Amino acid sequence: MKPSSLQDILLIVILVIGAIGAILSALAVLAAFGVSLYAAIVG
Repeated sequence: MKPSSLQDILLIVILVIGAIGAILSALAVLAAFGVSLYAAIVG
């Protein structure tokens, strides 16, 4: 195997950051939905 070039490493880093961002945004949406649902039930 040839060593990964800098472009490959940058691509992997960008993909990982994008995946983490997508997961965090999905969690934020779920948290906001849960809070509004809780407020609707309690309030």
